[in-house]
Order: sequence, then structure tokens, then C-alpha cells
Amino acid sequence: MAKYDAYEYDFMIYIGRFQPVHAAHVKTLDRALAMARHVVVLVGSANEARTIRNPFSFEERADLVHGAVTPDDRARVHVTPVRDEAGDDSAWMQNVYAAARGIICQYETRGSRIGLIGHRKDATSYYLNLFPDWEFVEAPLEIGINATDVREAYFNTPAMRRGVRTNLPATTLRFLKQFARQSAYHKLNRDYQFSRVTTR
Repeated sequence: MAKYDAYEYDFMIYIGRFQPVHAAHVKTLDRALAMARHVVVLVGSANEARTIRNPFSFEERADLVHGAVTPDDRARVHVTPVRDEAGDDSAWMQNVYAAARGIICQYETRGSRIGLIGHRKDATSYYLNLFPDWEFVEAPLEIGINATDVREAYFNTPAMRRGVRTNLPATTLRFLKQFARQSAYHKLNRDYQFSRVTTR
């Protein structure tokens, strides 16, 4: 029997911005890989210029997602971009469905079972209710870390405090260290420091 015959789903959809990838993302990816033959990671805000909220490009985040899983699993993790549509959920949903279909149609067989994995943490998670065609799968309880805290710690000091560093994969830590040497980091850091001054 092929390994994937034991999987509950043929495809598991995972939507996020991954700015950057942290331990809670990895835990969710691991659960998705345990449940599905293929994991389709839809990376949001793919069309955004670098900002404090979205500092990393799609390509950088795709590398971080692949770097967070084992080499044996990377062939089953398919990362693709999704454009934002500010204030237009209908257009954004079409983007999500199109991005997912672009991957699924390469492997799909008749009767494929598709899941959508995520965690309903607050009102911002409403998007998980927008895709009734996909079975919702609750992600593991989040580890005490979120990407906003990581970014704030990173822009305060690239080395970050120990409590943040311990919740980041080694590949994310290496990337952040390298990125801090680039001019893009210094520009974002200036923007961050300015925003702190103006909001006090």
C-alpha cells in the first residue's frame, strides 16, 4: 500500500502571511503533512511592497516554509502566492480558489478530499469561514508566539530576546540574521522607529 493511501485528505490548504515563519506555523504544517498527501500553502500579501507589517517577499517566505519541513516532506509542500484585495473579500476568495486550483489540478484525481487547516484565534480568522467547499480542520493550539511579536522584537534589535528566538526555526533565524545586513532591513527599521515616535 502506498504511503499516501493512509492519509485522511488528498490536499490540505494552509493560508497565511508567514511574516516570518515561526514555531506555531511549523506545528500546523506538521499536522497538515500528517493528515494529507499534499499540503498547499497559500502565502498572502504576495503583491505587497516591503512594509513593517509585510517586510518579506513572497520568495523569501516560500523559502522559509520549505525550510521549516523535513527534506523528505518538501516535495509534498506546494507554496504559491495569493494577491491581497483590500476590502473585497469576494475578489480575494477568487484569488485563493484560483491559486489552490493551480496546484491541485496537477495532482487531482476524481473524488479528491480537500481540507482547510487553521486556528480561529480572533475576529481576524473570519476568512476560515469563507470556503465551505473545503472541510475545516482545527490547527493545533498556538504556541505562545505570533508573527507581530517576532517583527517587533526584530525591529527593536535583530538579535531579538531569547524568548522569541526559541520559537523560531533555525532556517528563519538564519534568514533574519542575513536580512538584517541588507539595506532593506535598515530602511524598515527606520520606518519602525519613526512609527513608534509618532504613535506615542
